Amino acid sequence: MPAEPLLFAEEITVIRDGVLAGESYSALARWLDRDRLTVARCARRLGLTSGSPGRRPWRPIDPVALSVARERIEAGDSFRKIAAALDCDPKTISNIAKRLGLKPNFSFGGSREIAA
Repeated sequence: MPAEPLLFAEEITVIRDGVLAGESYSALARWLDRDRLTVARCARRLGLTSGSPGRRPWRPIDPVALSVARERIEAGDSFRKIAAALDCDPKTISNIAKRLGLKPNFSFGGSREIAA
């Protein structure tokens, strides 16, 4: 058992705030003088990442963004354009559309009609 904790409370706070602000694990590790994997494991334990490299940290989407996403999905905008405007992953927009029952129908011929 180590004499001191692996990460101090202040370091955990810095990691949480940094990951939510979009800082990379490498930048946070350099700033804290820690190993990058230590920072990544801490972020994963805090529930801020999926554990997959290259993924954005999890952030809840506010209700205003949900209504904007719904309007743009109904208008026929692509998931990538909506995701870029809301600064989230296109899969998140796909999941929102699926939850709202607005998943597009990609039938043969490239039809972009909204499935009922």
